[in-house]
Amino acid sequence: MTKTNPKISIVACSRNDDHGKDLLNRCSLFVKGLIKHSNNYKLNIELIIVEWNPPADKPLLKEVLPLPHPDDFLSLRFIIVPSKIHQSIPSKADLPLHQMIAKNVGIRRAKAPFVLCTNNDLLFSNELFKYFNKNNLKENVFYRAIRCDVPQEVNYNLTVDDQLIFFKNNIINRKGKHHHFPEVIEIDSLVNKFPPASWLLCRLSRIRQRFLPAPKDIFISLDTEACGDFTLMSKRDWLDIGGYFENGAYPAHVDMLALISARLKGKKQIILPPECCSFHITHEDGWDLEDPVRNLYKDIARPRLDWRTVKHLAAHFVKHKKTLSLNPPNWGFQDIDFEEHQFGANFG
Repeated sequence: MTKTNPKISIVACSRNDDHGKDLLNRCSLFVKGLIKHSNNYKLNIELIIVEWNPPADKPLLKEVLPLPHPDDFLSLRFIIVPSKIHQSIPSKADLPLHQMIAKNVGIRRAKAPFVLCTNNDLLFSNELFKYFNKNNLKENVFYRAIRCDVPQEVNYNLTVDDQLIFFKNNIINRKGKHHHFPEVIEIDSLVNKFPPASWLLCRLSRIRQRFLPAPKDIFISLDTEACGDFTLMSKRDWLDIGGYFENGAYPAHVDMLALISARLKGKKQIILPPECCSFHITHEDGWDLEDPVRNLYKDIARPRLDWRTVKHLAAHFVKHKKTLSLNPPNWGFQDIDFEEHQFGANFG
């Protein structure tokens, strides 16, 4: 049966190489969660997994991940980007997967009017899908949601509902801005500890922001914490900002550049309420929980964009009243027809 077009395209990328440990378990829970949420709320959702540079000695992800049924409200598309494309990108970082370029491939090919770029080791909250179900998403807006980190020790035999209960009760830390007070306050700061102080802090932060020059203003309220895990805007807006900056370096801060681009294009930021969150399963490659000494050597070995460069770049564009456009017109390999496999809902 053909369903109406999807409301949201969710874009993630991966490859079957067990990066971060327990990749298939984490990614399987990601897919199961989206199948359950889309069915529970009867939301037509398209999930695009861009399988970048798949290992020649491993099965494709479509052979090892759970797949939706035709009666489900989730359509799952695998877009295969072959090794020859990966090898064509100049890089000194020795990376098997160019995450942001892969997401650009998905953005370009998304069928829904709104596109959520995220990662494949997340489980979204029920409240987030309730928000999608009750609210009409808007153009010229980019949506952010906080990320809640949970322990690596997960029982993958639990149902999605039981996983959500476990995750809510076992949050290690939260990443993101407070949705009422993004000017100065992180989600786990004073507002949560002393609610009566919220009004005063809000007023002070907005007065402070009023006297900041434009370049600093961009960074005060912009919610860049873990923005690679949740950035949602219309496909038209993604096309307007030119997707993620494409380069062969380690993709640090590239997700932040997308938010800066959106702000420079005049798009409004909306931070969702804290209960509308994603739950992130910690893993070995995760920055926050890794050994700092190991991170030191990884930084030396991997070329990456420096945060100061990002700030100077944004200040330059604000000063000269320009917009940020760094990619060529065919970003996301728009002119290439990649191998694709589709499962689940058949959208018209």
